[in-house]
Amino acid sequence: MNIINITANYKCSMGYNEFKGEFSKILGINVIHSHAGIGVYSEKLQKAMGINLISIPLDKNKSKLQYPGRIIYPEYPKITSGWLLNSFKTGKYIKNEKFSLLHYTAPILKPIRDDDIVTFHDLYMFEKKDNEGIAKKLDKLYLRRIINKYKNLNILSISNETTMNLIDAGFNEDKITTVYNYIDPIFSKRNIKKIENSILTVGDDWWKNSEKIDKIVHGKYYHIHVGRNRADLNYVDVTPEEMVNIYNQAEVLVRMNKFEGFGYPPLESLFCGTPVVTSDLGIYHETLNDSAIFSGFDDLIKNIGIAMDQRDKLLSNFEKIKDRYTIETYKRKMSEFYSNLL
Repeated sequence: MNIINITANYKCSMGYNEFKGEFSKILGINVIHSHAGIGVYSEKLQKAMGINLISIPLDKNKSKLQYPGRIIYPEYPKITSGWLLNSFKTGKYIKNEKFSLLHYTAPILKPIRDDDIVTFHDLYMFEKKDNEGIAKKLDKLYLRRIINKYKNLNILSISNETTMNLIDAGFNEDKITTVYNYIDPIFSKRNIKKIENSILTVGDDWWKNSEKIDKIVHGKYYHIHVGRNRADLNYVDVTPEEMVNIYNQAEVLVRMNKFEGFGYPPLESLFCGTPVVTSDLGIYHETLNDSAIFSGFDDLIKNIGIAMDQRDKLLSNFEKIKDRYTIETYKRKMSEFYSNLL
């Protein structure tokens, strides 16, 4: 296994400068580090809309990771990680912040006002899994109790699937606005030679199934993996610029997730000119339409070959829908959403 270690930049990329633009009266509140989807969403939101953003690292075990925006470190207990305790202390950490609207970038903290904003990415806290430990079950129980406190807020949903799940869970449809995430313009086609017969996977989380994919493709395709799970070539701690090059050098991205909130990698890959094979999830059908090959594990080898053969067709199909995921479309829709609330 060949591992290429690319040193990550742990300096807060947006810095600590206060924004003074059109939507500077809005304060985003994030609690997740920049290596996870919600942290990425929070940073992209601030970058696109010029809102102010604070991050509160609730878990002391993750407090040294990179967080977007201005960081407020809470009090950490000696025994536990502090995640659950600090989740209840939202008001204590933001009571002195003078902003017209608060935008919670995920429904984790207890909201302190009913006229604010929350973004829902998925409703995973309602999913029951047999292999979860007591700590994870307690976390989900807490989130299910908190979620009802968000029903009076102005809700942003990142997909139609999440919107329908919210409505099914009893949320008021009139309070929900769907705005797709955007893909950073840095993700684009480059003049980089493809590694012949190669597939790419991204992430080590168990639900991303990279180890299962490796067993299936071993000896048939050259497996490139961003993470530390087994592959023929590994990249770790990559920057966005380096990720662009990795997408460009692979022939196909394989994304066989068990579940997904939105899914940046398939869209990033397509913007880089690399076709995609994904699991047969509703969110992928919604965001990718007919620009991807949907597959199970039993026919994965065959479908990787189809994606390689139909590369031009799949990329042409993506050209018809890619404007949904540009920063310009995102800014236009978010500007309308924010303006109606200010």
